[in-house]
Amino acid sequence: MQAVKGYFTDGRFTPADNIVLPRHAHAILVIEELPKAPATQTTSNFWHEFDRLVDASTHEAMPES
Repeated sequence: MQAVKGYFTDGRFTPADNIVLPRHAHAILVIEELPKAPATQTTSNFWHEFDRLVDASTHEAMPES
């Protein structure tokens, strides 16, 4: 049994150290920390909030220059 620390991104594992992984092996994956929200979800939330703020400011008076 061998333990390898690294990163799991988009379905691919990248070891933190310079080691050679076997091409095919039985493995157990342990996730050390929960993944953060995907960028698309964060971006989507940003635009929903942006649209909400624009809609809320539709009838605000514009200051004179």
